[in-house]
Amino acid sequence: MKRSITALGVVFVLGSAALAQDQAAVPEVTKLARYLGTWSYDGEDKTPFTGGRVTCEATRRWISGGYFVESHRECKTPRGDLKQVEVFGYDFQKRVYLYWGFNGRSISTYMAPTMDGDTITWSGASLSEGNRCIEVFASDLASSTDKCETTPDGGNSWILRAAGKSTKSR
Repeated sequence: MKRSITALGVVFVLGSAALAQDQAAVPEVTKLARYLGTWSYDGEDKTPFTGGRVTCEATRRWISGGYFVESHRECKTPRGDLKQVEVFGYDFQKRVYLYWGFNGRSISTYMAPTMDGDTITWSGASLSEGNRCIEVFASDLASSTDKCETTPDGGNSWILRAAGKSTKSR
């Protein structure tokens, strides 16, 4: 009896680990790997009267068994230094990529329908509704350019709020 319980426990532990590895290796999740590593950002906040140069350093890694990418980002902005925690993930029920940014002042929430190809369009949700950021990755995924925009009229026109370039250093 003791041997059966031990064997059942080993099968459960090994089976659970194998299932978790298989789930984290699904194509939707592995596409998030483009965000891993250490990144530098150099851009410009285009906000009238208060905008200016923005520089950031971000370190990103897998968390939660490889289902999410966690980023710790520190930025110098025209309005002062900013520290932010970001999380990238995939919602299997809604079939969209998700981004959450936490900086103590507010929570940014964005969704992207796909990560196929070089261009990712993140659309704001909740408090970020009416905003979008478009990232265009280089073919080697070691750099990207972005532009973030706001719409005053439900998407008929867009106003550029920020633009810049991210470069992966490792």
